[in-house]
Amino acid sequence: MTTASYPISALAGASERARILATPPQRELESLLLRQRGAVFAFIRRKGFSAEDADDLTQETLVRAYQHLGAFRGTAVTAWLYRIASNVSVDHLRRRRLPTMPLDDALESIAGEDDPCRDLHRQEDTAWVRELISTLPECHRRVLVLRFFEDRSLAEIASALGCSPLAAKLRVFRAVAALRRKIASGWMET
Repeated sequence: MTTASYPISALAGASERARILATPPQRELESLLLRQRGAVFAFIRRKGFSAEDADDLTQETLVRAYQHLGAFRGTAVTAWLYRIASNVSVDHLRRRRLPTMPLDDALESIAGEDDPCRDLHRQEDTAWVRELISTLPECHRRVLVLRFFEDRSLAEIASALGCSPLAAKLRVFRAVAALRRKIASGWMET
């Protein structure tokens, strides 16, 4: 590599230009990487990492930068290091990602399967929905019962109603829409 491949102004301040011209660019970049260690450490700390993690990530950043010195295109070294540090930080978070659980599953695992209060609420809700469905016309009642209480597929509903699966889908849609309208109209429990 020659000094011409790196703009000197991008590597360091004006006071260092003479020294840069006197040393090979590879050595100068290595030296510059080490001088930027504190700035990289502070950058990683600002991302919310502990001092220990930031120190490890700073070291990994400098190692990656050193390994890829040939890829440096002569832009600002600090910006290049910050990009590497940002990528190293994201990689670290991906490796550390904790397994997640949907909130509903977490609540069920806390409450347990034999939660009498939850069972009572479910029974009350089911009774309320059944009572509400009973106020709908027969055509809607039958479709809703088949689909949601008997858990039948659209093909099975179509067979029971003597229509095509597409028509059964449309009937389910209309029945659900009628039920929603009934709820929205302020139907009260009796």
